[in-house]
Amino acid sequence: MSIIKQALDTVSAHGGWGSVFQHYPSVMVAANRALSQVPCPFTGNGKTKFRLYKDWEQTGAGYHNDFGRIATGIDMIMKLEPECGNNPGKAAKLIVKLLGGSAVATSTPKCAVTRCVPKIDEHELKRMKGTLDALLNRSVPSARHQLYKSYCESRGIPAFACSDLRIATGVFHRDANDVVTHKNALLGIMRKPNGEIMTVHRIYLDENGHGIKGKNRKMMLPPPAQKGEVNGCAIRLSPTKNGPRGNILALTEGIETGLAVMAGSKLPVWACYSSALLESVIIPDEVEKVIIFADNDYNGGQGLTSAEVLATRLRAAGKCVRVLVPIEPNGLENITKKGVDWLDVYNHSLAEFKHQVRECLKLDL
Repeated sequence: MSIIKQALDTVSAHGGWGSVFQHYPSVMVAANRALSQVPCPFTGNGKTKFRLYKDWEQTGAGYHNDFGRIATGIDMIMKLEPECGNNPGKAAKLIVKLLGGSAVATSTPKCAVTRCVPKIDEHELKRMKGTLDALLNRSVPSARHQLYKSYCESRGIPAFACSDLRIATGVFHRDANDVVTHKNALLGIMRKPNGEIMTVHRIYLDENGHGIKGKNRKMMLPPPAQKGEVNGCAIRLSPTKNGPRGNILALTEGIETGLAVMAGSKLPVWACYSSALLESVIIPDEVEKVIIFADNDYNGGQGLTSAEVLATRLRAAGKCVRVLVPIEPNGLENITKKGVDWLDVYNHSLAEFKHQVRECLKLDL
């Protein structure tokens, strides 16, 4: 398989070019204001220099007033990363690495690499921070709201009272056809390693509390931050626990999987939003033991690869780490197409979930 095909397949497996562009806040400004012109994402110059096409999630394409159409996401990365030059192969390798496709272990999060991306100006950062603050200020604790209870019921998971999960109504939403509406949303607060709020992950809900359909059903609010600052963040579903097995923390990608793990294992859980952010998460120094509940993806093992890279980094830092990979239970084959995660196993059978993790939980991690 060519590196370019590998990059495109990896982007597709992660839901589109948003998974790549989230590492470039200057591009995410355009994504959050689709079809509107914004400052140049490559230099920071001007106010109406650049826009993304309405199919940018699928193509990564945009338009720059000075040099015209940028036809693909790979072309976009070549513009954003000068070291790639005009070499699509180099851009493709970087894309695969950004999305956790490299198994090369480092002692620091992979996205800590300095990138040649212009800073977002202070005015735009202030606007983005205002959007985030306004959304949080009108939100309410999820445990109080029937929408949260209904959503959890629809996903087959308990509606735990998590302080960093909130419900908001009238939340801005732009669908894949650029139709703007306002919807209900479950908000997962993404915190920096120091506990400060970075941004929120939005899971859009219909009036009955069920997740909406379509590509833009789940979206991170572009963080009011510079390049790479979202790396290390997580949604803290519960505090770390200091018990008989020591100070322990479980990690997952998605919120729903995290709630299933809380229910099935009774462990404290942080959800990391994606495989890329799972790989870069920074945990508290006092945590001694980490259990990574990896997604078992069938698209080249992206979830497992990121889990293993994280495990290698944490072990190098002196942590005791166990990576748990779900096995597809009998009868689940026709339900899951992209892979199996711990939510699938939990929904199939709590007994099966406990069976698969029991041996690990018996170990002195």
